[in-house]
Amino acid sequence: MVGGYSPEMFAQMQKAVGMGLTVNSTWTGEHGSSPAGWAHYNGHAFDSIGSQDVMWKYFHQTVSTAKPHEMIFHQQHILGGKQVGY
Repeated sequence: MVGGYSPEMFAQMQKAVGMGLTVNSTWTGEHGSSPAGWAHYNGHAFDSIGSQDVMWKYFHQTVSTAKPHEMIFHQQHILGGKQVGY
């Protein structure tokens, strides 16, 4: 564990920052009581912000290389490795 995160999660956070994104939400803040919210509270999720171009680049690279369990960005929702509707 790295600061309460798995090595894989911490590596993704470092990748996002390295690409110019800002990690703006981890286990703090309001995430609700949904499974997605609990993922934040349990150290299994983070949110990042940045330019649309860099966000798209990060989204596509991560989906194709890291195979995240869930990833959401601008009407794109990957869950369990599959595209789901919005």
